[in-house]
Amino acid sequence: MKSFACFILGWWFSFVVAHAAEPWAEAKLPTEKGLELWLDATKQSAARAARKLPPLADNSLLDVLLDGSGQQRDLVQRVAEAQPKFRVVGTNAFVRFDGKDDFLAAANLRRAFTNCTVFVVAAPHSNLGFFRGLVAFNQTDRRDYESGFTLDLNAPFSSQLNNLNLEGRGFGGARNLLKTSSRFGELRIIECSADPQARKIRLVVDGKAEGEREFVPGELTMDDITIGARFYTNEPNQPHIVRGFFHGDLAEVIIYNR
Repeated sequence: MKSFACFILGWWFSFVVAHAAEPWAEAKLPTEKGLELWLDATKQSAARAARKLPPLADNSLLDVLLDGSGQQRDLVQRVAEAQPKFRVVGTNAFVRFDGKDDFLAAANLRRAFTNCTVFVVAAPHSNLGFFRGLVAFNQTDRRDYESGFTLDLNAPFSSQLNNLNLEGRGFGGARNLLKTSSRFGELRIIECSADPQARKIRLVVDGKAEGEREFVPGELTMDDITIGARFYTNEPNQPHIVRGFFHGDLAEVIIYNR
């Protein structure tokens, strides 16, 4: 399984690098239609050089993750204690979140779409429960699951990767769409798609179809986006906050509006 995941990961990196939207990511996409966000840890050193930012060393604190979509929707974290670490392995890199308070975010993006595909290359390290978020987006000052989208590890504690919750506007209520189990610490390619024609939300992991759920078509709003956590509060009369901190590594996040 590990070798298969590495093969798929290498294929996906090659595809994305060959069709990048920013000059520092080498070549342009044949079509950039629908590309909303592209966060690639491996290309951050080249991106920072192009933006004239200080270089990153292995194990550095990461204050900004630069967007390769060509729209400069960069994710930031100004508080040092909440900054994840930038890790380098050979020619590849990833962002490591500690599961305590690390996250990166962007606000005021003012985007909304009815179709959506989200790719995440990630290696969760643990799941202590309470909806540990890989990526979430939301309408300003509204819960991610009622206005936008969340991909998280669901409510229960687990000792392996056997639970992925896809929840959002038009598909509310936590639900595990992952049918298989795997060890923590291994990179997985996670694909989430919202198809209004079929009225379905679908999950694919390492190229294998997992579960699906009903989708009531409507706008998924991406005013704000968070990686390494979620944005919501269930308590009445309380402001929504960043919570559900992810423990693990994120190598890549790509969002399309189709």
